[in-house]
Amino acid sequence: MKEFVLVSQGIEIFRTKSQEEAIEIVKRENDSYFKHKQQCIDNNIQPADNYIELFIEDKEEL
Repeated sequence: MKEFVLVSQGIEIFRTKSQEEAIEIVKRENDSYFKHKQQCIDNNIQPADNYIELFIEDKEEL
């Protein structure tokens, strides 16, 4: 069984069995992050690193 794990700054922030849900969250949150990052660059401010990575764990049922 696959689980989709969202990680930010090396910390697990969300886990789901739904691939669609995981992808939707990553896209939405990273779009927001990139907008934030661009605003910070435009204003010469250090952005917070809130980028989210998606990992897939495949757990075999015994």
